[in-house]
Amino acid sequence: KVFGPIMVLWFSALGVLGVSFIVKDPAVLEAVNPVYGARFFAGTWDDDVAVFDTATWSAPSRLVPPKTDAYKAVQGLAVRADGQRLAVGAKDGTLRIWDPSASRLAHTLVGQAEGQAQWVNDAAWLPGDRLAAVGNDLTLRIWDAAAGRQLSVLHGHTGSVTCAAASPDGRRLYTGAGDGTVRAWDLETLDPARWVWPLGAN
Repeated sequence: KVFGPIMVLWFSALGVLGVSFIVKDPAVLEAVNPVYGARFFAGTWDDDVAVFDTATWSAPSRLVPPKTDAYKAVQGLAVRADGQRLAVGAKDGTLRIWDPSASRLAHTLVGQAEGQAQWVNDAAWLPGDRLAAVGNDLTLRIWDAAAGRQLSVLHGHTGSVTCAAASPDGRRLYTGAGDGTVRAWDLETLDPARWVWPLGAN
């Protein structure tokens, strides 16, 4: 006699909590939307990005940037959490922002010096539609991706910065570089020196 009412209360509490979380962050519903789970992206040496549809496994479509004389093979990709923007770092020193659903190039961000030696190696999306990019010029750059405007240029690494990843809460950014260190950046204070872990010469 007691078990039934307890289960009703238990599942009612779960339902209330679940609805409250959905109201707080509706983006969680994207987890059950096949649109967000049916595509993946692959950069190519031919400057473009192949878009694969895993529901059909048909021939991939392509995101092709305007052709120039610069060598801009893809170095790194970062997909925004909602799947509606794709950041592409390239060997011409640019960071291209795509709307993959419309196959439209939204912005081309130029921060790292142009030329093959100043590659954009990786990128990571941050809260507030900001984007972090790292490259061979030893910098970490924070962009307003919607406006196409550079917000900050941060220094700390002494070797080419090769990778970047944001913490789940968006408060910190982790970067690895050819100087043999991993750095954790506080995205509120933009302090590069609080957490540095040496991992070796390479």
